[in-house]
Amino acid sequence: MNQKIKELALKCYNPYSEFDHELFAKLIIEDVMSIMADQKNYNRCVHTSHDLDQAKCVVQEIAKKIYEDYL
Repeated sequence: MNQKIKELALKCYNPYSEFDHELFAKLIIEDVMSIMADQKNYNRCVHTSHDLDQAKCVVQEIAKKIYEDYL
């Protein structure tokens, strides 16, 4: 299992109750959102300022959709 997934899963474990699946999903989404918010991750894929504007727009649209549907 991926180390990051293990870390997130441990945050959802409570010895006195069941595993919190909803919190686990929320933590995964929040982690993905933080990756998308980091400009270093999409600046590697662009060559011009026009490309950068398009990349920023795509990231914003994806983030908006994730917040609307999952958070």
